[in-house]
Amino acid sequence: MSQSLGTFLKGLFTKAEAARKDKEAVWALDYLQEKGEYSPKEMEKIKRSKMFVPATRVKMTTVRSQLMDLLFPSSGERNWGLKPSPNPELHPTVIENYRNQALQNGQELSDDDIESFVEKQAKASSDAMSNEIADQLVGSGDRQSYLSVCKSVINQKLKYGTGILKGPLVREEFRDGYIIDEDGTWTLEKSQVKELRPFYEAVSVWNIYPDPNATDALSCEYVIQDHVYNRQEVRDLNDYPGFKAKVISQYLRDNPDGDLDAKSSYRIRNDKTGSGRKIENRYRVYEFWGTLSGEQLQSAGVEIPEEDLAEIFPANIWMIGDKVIKAVINPLEGATIPYQFDYFVEDEDSIWGDGLPTLLRHPQKALNSSMRMLIDNAAVSCGPQAAVNASAFMQGEDFRDIHAFKVWPFKSIEDARNAVHFWSMPSYTNELLGLVRVFNDMVDDMSVPRFMSGDGSQMSGAGKTARGLSMLIGAAHQILKDLVKSFDENITRPFFRKMYFWNMQFNERRDIKGDFEIIATGSSVLMAKEVQLERMQSILAITDNPRFEGWVDDERLIKEIFSNLELPEGILRNTKERESWEKENAMQSARANIGALVEEMQKQGMDVPQGLLQTLQQQVGQVMPEQGGQNEASGFAA
Repeated sequence: MSQSLGTFLKGLFTKAEAARKDKEAVWALDYLQEKGEYSPKEMEKIKRSKMFVPATRVKMTTVRSQLMDLLFPSSGERNWGLKPSPNPELHPTVIENYRNQALQNGQELSDDDIESFVEKQAKASSDAMSNEIADQLVGSGDRQSYLSVCKSVINQKLKYGTGILKGPLVREEFRDGYIIDEDGTWTLEKSQVKELRPFYEAVSVWNIYPDPNATDALSCEYVIQDHVYNRQEVRDLNDYPGFKAKVISQYLRDNPDGDLDAKSSYRIRNDKTGSGRKIENRYRVYEFWGTLSGEQLQSAGVEIPEEDLAEIFPANIWMIGDKVIKAVINPLEGATIPYQFDYFVEDEDSIWGDGLPTLLRHPQKALNSSMRMLIDNAAVSCGPQAAVNASAFMQGEDFRDIHAFKVWPFKSIEDARNAVHFWSMPSYTNELLGLVRVFNDMVDDMSVPRFMSGDGSQMSGAGKTARGLSMLIGAAHQILKDLVKSFDENITRPFFRKMYFWNMQFNERRDIKGDFEIIATGSSVLMAKEVQLERMQSILAITDNPRFEGWVDDERLIKEIFSNLELPEGILRNTKERESWEKENAMQSARANIGALVEEMQKQGMDVPQGLLQTLQQQVGQVMPEQGGQNEASGFAA
């Protein structure tokens, strides 16, 4: 019966594969455009200059860098968070233990006391859960960090229009860590006990085959991911729980040279440049996530009660060929399909988005054409063209060999006059440069301005002032704010909701569990920081006015400004360093003043010690009450 389920799922895959054929052709063009290469068909049409201006790659790098800085600040600030629900709940035994402990201490708790305790405990648990999740996002061993995974997701989102984050799933792994020995030294030790850890990864669009009738991730009935493995990688699947070793071994014996179809879409994605590269001795393994009936799951060996055969279950099925090698009911609560989709430009009629290369396709082509025309025209107009009467030269003379002081042998004087005629081809360099600038500006208008990547050569007007440049950058950030907000909604919020479910279900720590809400703070923090930083700079300008001197805590204000600017640590001096600097600065100032005073006294022929004493008496008299100043002066005179 498992054969019938395998055939059914293989049929679903075939439909999904056929439905995205047109999109694969667009992705292949996106890939080449970002790489800065022409397609084989375009290369056949281009007869002269092969120049390709890498404008798309520059814009992609700029947007990716800006997005990573906004979503993952160098200060380490999180773009997500947890908070207790408005009406948090605790386990009844926790509240009862708290009440009993208060009674033993002679206290009788009111309803307000209990409510305050519940809120305090819920906050402590949410903070502990946040720290636990943050620890699970750190990379170790062969597991990538969440930051590096998101970088891959954003790169796919920009290049192909759709970025996909998979997870969290459940994986058993040994965990390396440092422990303190009896002598106090740190030693790296691998745990001998496997522990459950959340697993997540970025998935390429080339490996995902969603329900062809869906227009977004929520409307998908199923998603199939394919994996291309070598023989050993297929065997290694036996090390994971739930895989059918006998079925895998038999399939490897029946297909010793692999099973990749040379006509499949895998050939397209592996040979996007049309080089004819082939992949051999590889196997295609399918991973299905979706809903199946109890009867279908039972046919694959899953234990389903008879009364539930007609029910629908979230399932995870693995196949090789049309053979089911693993079938389980999805063990994850709240995650029927563990994939999050994010888009650069969303298409309301498709589950696939459009990437930056697609958006810039026509301006990039026009820019390339203009640059090729410029180079071709420069090549033919850089020197004169020549018409040669070959019969006018002596036999054996090579008229193509032209150099200084060359002697030209002709048969007659008339031949010398009519042998060669030179003329110049017209140069359209200025006109073509103008055309190049037009399409360069169009690329800017449809993506991000050049100054966002550090090119200030085109800045003029408002961009020449610090305030004006700040306004221009703020306006250019609008497209980035949209992308950050999209990442918040499509990746951060659903992913961390599933991470919360994962820890509630699989984490053994009881102190981190509770009723929490997920907060995606990427876009809100970005906008709040811009507003706050602008206000702080205005306050800083106001405090320069002597009328308000001493009204503001300068140290706290400057610290907040530096924090919002996300400058590296160590730029601001700490209290000790600042006090030491002030003392040193005061000493240097005093030395300079005394030196200048002594020099002036020596020029005037004054007694230097007596002059210094008089100066000191005058200064003391100015800062002390009159009587006190006279007494102090008498003391100095004595």
